[in-house]
Order: sequence, then structure tokens, then C-alpha cells
Amino acid sequence: MARKPSKPRNHAYSILQSYEICGRIVAKLLFGGGNRSAKRIVIQATINGCEIIMKTRTAFLLVACFFVPTLIAPTLRAQLVPRTVLVEEGTNWGCPPCAMYNPGLESFLNQHEGSIIHLAYHPYWPSASDPMYLNDISDNDGRVVNYYGISGVPAVTFNGCNNFEPAYTPQLEATFDSCVSIMSPVSITVSRVVSGSTVAVHVAIHPVADLSSYTKLYLRVTAVEAFVPGPGPNGEARYIHVMRTMMPNYTGTKVRLGMADTSFDFSYNLNSSYNAANMYEIAFLQNDGDHNVLQAATDQPKIILTPQSNSELVQRTSSTSADFPFTLRSTFLNAISATVKFYPTSRTVWPITVNGAALSGSQSIPLPGNQAQPLDVNVTIGSGTYMSEILAVSTVQFGDTLLTSYPIKVISPAVKVAFVDVSND
Repeated sequence: MARKPSKPRNHAYSILQSYEICGRIVAKLLFGGGNRSAKRIVIQATINGCEIIMKTRTAFLLVACFFVPTLIAPTLRAQLVPRTVLVEEGTNWGCPPCAMYNPGLESFLNQHEGSIIHLAYHPYWPSASDPMYLNDISDNDGRVVNYYGISGVPAVTFNGCNNFEPAYTPQLEATFDSCVSIMSPVSITVSRVVSGSTVAVHVAIHPVADLSSYTKLYLRVTAVEAFVPGPGPNGEARYIHVMRTMMPNYTGTKVRLGMADTSFDFSYNLNSSYNAANMYEIAFLQNDGDHNVLQAATDQPKIILTPQSNSELVQRTSSTSADFPFTLRSTFLNAISATVKFYPTSRTVWPITVNGAALSGSQSIPLPGNQAQPLDVNVTIGSGTYMSEILAVSTVQFGDTLLTSYPIKVISPAVKVAFVDVSND
């Protein structure tokens, strides 16, 4: 680890919600169609060894086993919203250990695309000639040195937790798991409008719980460049997710929130040294009482997979096949190529077609810039009681692997079904 010179002191698919029965978390809301009140919200649980799939607001439990537990606990409690894990890193182009550990960190980040956001600051040591440091001295030193008190790079924090050297993948994974399992009381969306060399950034905040008890809450917004080409003195071929400027500065904007939605607007100028095509923004809410990051969001271009309105992601069909219509959208300005692949989560694997073509391994599909197109998945019923898989669509852009996915399940007509009337559902 490269230490700063001494001087006098001046956290393969998103879990949307968790549920607990008799005080023990046993169920997970794996995916939802449309908004939270839509009919296609699905819960998957295991109770006494039985797999149970609940579709809320249609009042049934589908039990993929040959008995139903005699007692389902009376309390089934939903918790808040998913928390995106913010990984902040201190690094520097003159830091040899950074060159050693950053490739492993990048691989880890790619494995958790969609659940994690990475932001890299470049403080003044070990090389004060680092151009990414010189681009914004105040904000780089402000976050790394003044706010977190980091004294050696590379160092990472997960959602504002204690910093550590990203040398060991097991430590990264364990820290991520502990952070992503904690739900959030707020959601954030970020959007941008570019006019010439000016970028207008809009941040919308939607509390799902009362935040009035947070008296030291700050909204921090930063402009980020996807990567800056190297090599630098430490030999790194590129430097990823580089903080370019913070709005209004690294201190951020103090906010007082309750239950009401609110929004904030910021802007910054595209410096001539930036690659405008690689720029995006990150916003996060941080409690300065304990440095905990409540939520983070980004407007970085992505691919979005959405079930169509008539799509049932868990199907029990009496016909010979089951159809899963999706819409796949890219927010990239230019046309890109994506890869469709299925990852089995059951022992049984039945034949699958994507847009009429048999899927064998993976399938490449073109995606027009900033457009949506249908993605039709068809499963032919085979032997066995059911088939479940993860439908994943990925693309590699600027060296980052972007991934969007949904679980699907097809259940044979031979499986017994238990219908349960859920009161007030």
C-alpha cells in the first residue's frame, strides 16, 4: 500500500425485498413486473423443505412439492427497498500496489454489475503529478483525506464502511454480501441533459420510510468518466470510473427529508480533457453521523430487460410450451451488441428458443442506440416436474460488463397446486 506523506494534523440477480416468517428470513422478492402494486410481483420461499411461489394480489400459493406445511406463520413482513452498494476507492497513477490490485477489483465489480457502483478518487500521493488528481485537487483530497481519513492507497470503502486494501477477493465478497443484505429507506434516480458543453443533472429522491430522524444527511453528486487511458507510471493500462468533479463540491448538499418526494438540480461543464462520450453521473445519500451511505444511483448507460405486460414469469401450463415475452432496451446512444444466455437453477433443462432461434449456449443480438425491441423466450415442456433458469443479457462496454437478468420458471401440469386465500390481498 502506498502511504501518504505524514504531516501535522489540521457492500446473479437483485433481491428486491426480503420477508421473514417467525423472525427468520425465509423468502425473497426476486422480481417484479411494472411498479410495486403490479400483479406480477413474485415471492419465492422455502418452508419445511417445500418450494413456495407466491404471486401477490392474485391470492395463491403454488407449491412445488407433495405436501403443504400445516402452519404458515401469521407474520410476513416486507422490508424497504434494495440498497445499491457504493464502492469508493482511493487510488493514484503512481501507486504500484494499485496496479497490482485494481485488475482484481475490476473483475469483482463486473461480477456484481447492477448491484454495485464504483467511484475512484485520486489523492495527491504517492504522485502529486497524477493528472486525475490535478483535475480536481479539492474534491479528491476532500473525500479521501479529509472525509475518510485514508492514509494509504489503494483503499476502498463499501457504503461508507471502514476502509481496507482491496487485496483479497474473499474480503471484497464478504463485505459486499453484508452491505447488499441491508435494505434502504430511500430510492434515487439520476438523469442528465447535455446542452453544448454543459451537463444538467437531475436527482429525484423517493423515501419509502420516514427520514426525518436523519439530521446529518447529505446528497453528494459527482461527474464520472468511465475510464481514462493509461499507462501511467505504475503501468495500469487504464484508470476506471474516475471522479471528475463534485456538485457543488465534496461537502455535498445538506438535506432534511421526511416521507415526501423531492428533487435537486445541478450542472457542470465538460472540460476539454474529458471524453464527453464516456461521462455519466453518480448521486448518493450519506449520513455524516456514521458515514453510512443510505442509497446510491447512476445514469450510466445500460441495458434494461423488462417483462411485457402479458408476461407471467412463473408458469404452470397444460400446453406443450410456455412463452415469456420481454422488452430489451439500450440507453447507449450508439448501436451495441448484447449476449443472451441462460443459467440453469434446476436439475432439469428444457429446450429454449430466443426470438424463434434455438438457444445453444449463448446468442448474440444487435441493439440499436437508445431504442427498445422485443425479446421472446419460449420453453418447450420436457420431462420432470419443473425447469427454472436465469435469463441474462450482457454487453461489454468500455471494459465493463453490463448485465440485466430475470429468473423464469415453468412448472409441469403434474405438479400439485395448493390455493390459499390471502385476506385483504
